[in-house]
Amino acid sequence: MADDGGASPNGPVDTSGPADTSGGGGPGDEPDGLGPGSGMLLHLLAAAVLLAAGYLLYRRLGRRLGAAAARDGQAAALPKMRRRDFSVEQLAEYDGLRNPRILMAVNMKVFDVTTGKKFYGKGNGNGEKR
Repeated sequence: MADDGGASPNGPVDTSGPADTSGGGGPGDEPDGLGPGSGMLLHLLAAAVLLAAGYLLYRRLGRRLGAAAARDGQAAALPKMRRRDFSVEQLAEYDGLRNPRILMAVNMKVFDVTTGKKFYGKGNGNGEKR
């Protein structure tokens, strides 16, 4: 191999000044005084705070949803009805009083609205005949 006198492919290299041994970082690349790996620690801390907040929210909503499910437990215990046609007289017996299930017909389609007993039950002003 021949010695090319210190030239690089991009041109001659100036080796007269002091060499930069800081790894290429300038004054703006210094850490903010928290130490190495502080960015990862902040991310982990933020993730832990978010997980804790999510857990507390889940617990609070879980209690509310659990109480609503307990109230609607009677509706959930009813067996699923098979699809069939109803006459007006047959449909009238599914009013929540004579039968625990509440059925409602809209445009020739019958819907089971038992889970909304507070809204669709007797005496709630949902369009029933008076």
